[in-house]
Amino acid sequence: MADTYLVIPRAPFSLSVAPVSDIVAKVTGQTRLDVAHQLRRNRGLVARELQKSQADRMVEALRGAGTEAFALAEADRVVFPEHVYMTAARFGDDDLIAELADTDQKPIGPTRIPYDDVVLFTCGMVRFTKEKRTTRPVSNNVPDRNFQTWMPVGTLGVPLRGVSRYSHPPTNPVGNQKDHEDRHLLDLFAVEPAHHLRIEADRFSFARTGLPMQPTRILNLIALIKAISARCTEAFADPGIRYILDGNPRSNLRFQSIEQYHAYLEWRVQMLYHFGGE
Repeated sequence: MADTYLVIPRAPFSLSVAPVSDIVAKVTGQTRLDVAHQLRRNRGLVARELQKSQADRMVEALRGAGTEAFALAEADRVVFPEHVYMTAARFGDDDLIAELADTDQKPIGPTRIPYDDVVLFTCGMVRFTKEKRTTRPVSNNVPDRNFQTWMPVGTLGVPLRGVSRYSHPPTNPVGNQKDHEDRHLLDLFAVEPAHHLRIEADRFSFARTGLPMQPTRILNLIALIKAISARCTEAFADPGIRYILDGNPRSNLRFQSIEQYHAYLEWRVQMLYHFGGE
């Protein structure tokens, strides 16, 4: 069975969705609207499951439109294990001693990550969206269409009062409300064996690192990143790290969903192993 290919941009954040959508739609036969939606959702990936001839044609068309991209065989794609959470950590002489939990936040136990084994770390502000069912208050003054309004008239023909019967709905209508929350995530990738470790700033125990405590979580996260950077000197620091270290929340690398962030991490890993990170 012939291998399938991915097409990956060299600079996903400068990707212009409209012209790229046209090119991808022409090669794959998808609708332009569907492609545009995928590009916005999967930042860092232009297309996947292509034949080699399709991938080569797409790369050539993208370059002609001013977008540098490359084709990558699925067999050559570097894949790390699914992430686990780092809930606490302390710094040893040669390694990071981390307490881990699974995606349901159930403790896994401790592990040691040699500093020299960390190959990549990146940080982003990710938007999480939760949808919950809500009830909306509704007035009970709903006229009953089956009841006729009557108005008694006084001796001089002046209406005395108007009387109507009102129905009372048994339940209030239910709607969906979306709540948005932005969270800072710090992801570390290590090898021998392969690890993908994630720190969620709101759930991480900064007090157990042994670093001087700061007045806010974001400052504690910055201090943690600086400590990791000083020890993991062989690792590639993604631009997201530099953005958060400047101390300005507006310059953080932002993602509109966790899916978009995961697509970006996949892109960053491929760039590291196939182009040295750039």
